[in-house]
Amino acid sequence: MLDVDKYILENYYQSRGFLTARVVDIEVDTDPETQDMSVCYHIDEGAVFTVNRISAPGNDILTEEQLLSVLPIEVGQLYSKEFIRESMDRLRSIWGRYGYIYADIEPIIIPNFETQTVDITFNSELGNTYFLNRITILGNKKTREYVVRRNLTLIEGELVSLPGMEASKARIAGLGYFDPKDGVEWKITKVSDS
Repeated sequence: MLDVDKYILENYYQSRGFLTARVVDIEVDTDPETQDMSVCYHIDEGAVFTVNRISAPGNDILTEEQLLSVLPIEVGQLYSKEFIRESMDRLRSIWGRYGYIYADIEPIIIPNFETQTVDITFNSELGNTYFLNRITILGNKKTREYVVRRNLTLIEGELVSLPGMEASKARIAGLGYFDPKDGVEWKITKVSDS
């Protein structure tokens, strides 16, 4: 639990401008009579960093300006590890609209310790697009399969996209035929690269 708290504290500081913040020591003292514990985290905050430059190289599908327009980070803001993660999620979602459901987003963060700024580049490794070979429906014990299939927005043989997957998932969950505790989930199996 101490390691989990250490991670949470570091993430908290690193999402509020303290790029190099880290927990340098943890002291745990136990009262011999009451067995109450005192925990003290020693934190080295470091300097506060602001964003100097952001780039997200585009391609033939989307320009860098289009990609940057959806990111929650702006030049002049405090550096935020949380915004880096959110930016990666948004870029994966955008590329998923074009069928790149396995797009890998790599953030490159270059700090300048003299000016206490960071340059951030989001490189997108798109990989391949995939076409839907077959949909198999499991867990439905209440109705015929065609009732579930007619609510899918995905069509076998077409390009797989994240919005299509999410819309299909929502429509199927809305039918009420599947256990709401487990929800409706996709299990994707790659047959081959296209």
